[in-house]
Amino acid sequence: MTIRLGVLLLMASLTIACTTMGTDSRLADYRHALLAQADKGDAEAQFQLGMTYCCGFDQTRNDVTARIWLCRAALQGQVQAQYQLGRFYDMHAVKWRPRTGTQDIILAYVWYSVAADQGHDMAALYREALTHEMSPRAIEAAEKLKSHWKQKTCSDVSRVAAN
Repeated sequence: MTIRLGVLLLMASLTIACTTMGTDSRLADYRHALLAQADKGDAEAQFQLGMTYCCGFDQTRNDVTARIWLCRAALQGQVQAQYQLGRFYDMHAVKWRPRTGTQDIILAYVWYSVAADQGHDMAALYREALTHEMSPRAIEAAEKLKSHWKQKTCSDVSRVAAN
C-alpha cells in the first residue's frame, strides 16, 4: 500500500510539472536554452531536456528524443535520469500514459539498480517489484549488464539488451 501511494504521488507531481510546461513559445525557448548546455555535456541540462520531450502530452512529446537525452545524462551519473530510464523500459510503471518503444525489464532493472545504488528510494522499490516478474537467469543477466554500465554508450546498452 505504501508503494502504491508513493507511486501515485510521484505520478501526480510529474503530471503537474509536465502539463504546466505548455506547448507555446516558452517551451521552445526553454528547450533551446537547455540544448545549448546539453550539447556541452551538462548532465542536468540533458536530464531536463529529456524530460521536456518525455512529458509532452501533444505533438511535442517524443519518447525517442527523450530517451536519448535521458541516457546521456544517466551515463554521467544523473540519478533522476537513471530512474526515468528505468521507467521508460518498465512499461508497467507507466500505465497512465502510453509509451512508444518496447518493454525491456532487464534494462529497467539495470537503470533502477544504478539509481537505487545512489540512494534513489523509488528506484529501489520499482527494482524490487521487477524481481517478482523476472527469472533468476534474467536477474543474473541484468546484474552482469549493470556491473559494466559506466563503460557503455546509449546505443551499447540497447544493443546488449537485445542479445
